[in-house]
Amino acid sequence: MPSALSEKKGLVLSLTSIGHFINDGNFFLLPTIYSLMVKSFGFSNVLVGIIASVYFGLSAAASPFVGWFTTRRPKEGIGLGLALWAAGMALLGYAIAAGSIPLIFAAVVVDGVASAFYHPLGSALLSAAYEGSAGGAMGINGAAGSVGRALYPYVTTLLFVALGHNIELALWILALISAVAALPLFLIRLPSVHSLSAPAVGMPGWASPSRWWPS
Repeated sequence: MPSALSEKKGLVLSLTSIGHFINDGNFFLLPTIYSLMVKSFGFSNVLVGIIASVYFGLSAAASPFVGWFTTRRPKEGIGLGLALWAAGMALLGYAIAAGSIPLIFAAVVVDGVASAFYHPLGSALLSAAYEGSAGGAMGINGAAGSVGRALYPYVTTLLFVALGHNIELALWILALISAVAALPLFLIRLPSVHSLSAPAVGMPGWASPSRWWPS
């Protein structure tokens, strides 16, 4: 019984940490993209500033609504956020290469909404799984996000240079990573909460969080 509970916790920590890594990595690669838009593609600083404001504004505005609408299925909500990241990044790469300002704004809207999914849902999922012992898990999960923030700007620049300044292909590769990371969140089914008889192992919170893992 404890091993089943530990397995569930480990699975939750793995899924949320990967999600945090991808989400924060994508979030922090966008300033690198903005720089490339000015230096390599001739977009004006004013336009890029407006694009950045739209992105960050949408990210902030969407967070409360995303958290409210997806609370009953946080695992799938994180997967949806990553899938939106994939769509937004792929569209952004195409839009920049094509020089289409309307499509760039469309991509930024998708990315802004995508960025709102992870943090409220990842925290909720970890809190439900670990109850009062979530501190260590939160630390590991936070480290995954920090690694994503550190790596993605460098990886983006490296891909851009290695691919001969092909921003479309570079962003499509990063979009593919997000899409692949989203799949387990939809396909992996966590074991039923009710089968664990959680109160017997001193974790009363497992008695009724069926909203996290519907039977």
